[in-house]
Amino acid sequence: EPILYPPLIHTVHVSAARGLESVVVASTPSASSRPLGSALLIAAERNLKRFALHSFLTRRALAVICERGKPELIIGHDLYGLPAAATLASVTGRPFVYHCHYFHRRGENVLFNLTERTLAPRAAEMWVPAPERAAIVESKRLRARVQVVRNCPRLVSSLPAKGTLRAWLAAHGSRSRGEGQIITRHGRSGPPHLIREVIECMPQLAGDPEFVIIGRGDEEYIRVC
Repeated sequence: EPILYPPLIHTVHVSAARGLESVVVASTPSASSRPLGSALLIAAERNLKRFALHSFLTRRALAVICERGKPELIIGHDLYGLPAAATLASVTGRPFVYHCHYFHRRGENVLFNLTERTLAPRAAEMWVPAPERAAIVESKRLRARVQVVRNCPRLVSSLPAKGTLRAWLAAHGSRSRGEGQIITRHGRSGPPHLIREVIECMPQLAGDPEFVIIGRGDEEYIRVC
């Protein structure tokens, strides 16, 4: 779901500001294309997994290329987008970027680890959201040129405008009325995002911080947390 990926949304808008047109191919249905601005969104009608996912991303992107011509740059988001991006790059001769938002733990998924170690070094660049992630790339020996590209959430109309989070929390019944320390999580929330671990660490912090999750996610996981 592309609107749950703030870095993807930000990349699209930064590109548009520089006169670059974007086409986003997503392997899940999308509630709206509005956060993507002028970008063309091509989304699957149902959630796809594994080989069906890779096939859809590759076929639809190739159809766009046949219609519009070769792109200047191809970006594969996470391990789900990496194989399709590498395939398209080899077909078109254009460079591709592996935009990695999180890493799978060693041994967690043999296929994912093998895919990443095989294809990531072929990328012109690998983008990660923080310097410590760049260190992980080194430890995994992916041998790709790494750039730190900060996540920059682009807020949609249903969320508070920039700079007004405290007032928004006060108006919506926050226990601290937006006056204390605030920890925020932007974007999708699920087990890989360590929500439970954050909650367990909060008693160790000074004061009485409030944890605010902005975005959708795994409702059962959040309820258990």
